[in-house]
Amino acid sequence: MSAYTPAPWTVVDNGFWDISIKAGGTVCHINSKGDWFPTSKDTLAGRSQNKMLTDARLIAAAPELLEACKTTLIALEMLGMAGSVVFRKVEEAIAKATGIA
Repeated sequence: MSAYTPAPWTVVDNGFWDISIKAGGTVCHINSKGDWFPTSKDTLAGRSQNKMLTDARLIAAAPELLEACKTTLIALEMLGMAGSVVFRKVEEAIAKATGIA
C-alpha cells in the first residue's frame, strides 16, 4: 500500500491555494491557473519523491473518489442506513470536497 501523507488535509487560501496538513507543512500549492506543484522544500522537509508521487495519485483520483462517495451515499440511503456512522463520514467527505463543510 502506498504511503501518502495522512489526513486531515485542508485548503488554505494565501494568494495561491495550499493543501496543508494538520501536523504542519504543505502537500502542494495550486496557482490561479490550476497548475499544482509540490513545495520546493519538500525533500528538505523529509517528504520523499515516493510520498509526493503517492500524494499526486491521490489528488488525481479525487474526482472519481467523489463520484464513488456520492453513489455510496445513495446506496446507504436505499439500505436505510442514513443515520449510520458510515453515512455521516461519507456525507462529511462530500461536504469537504465540494466546499460545503
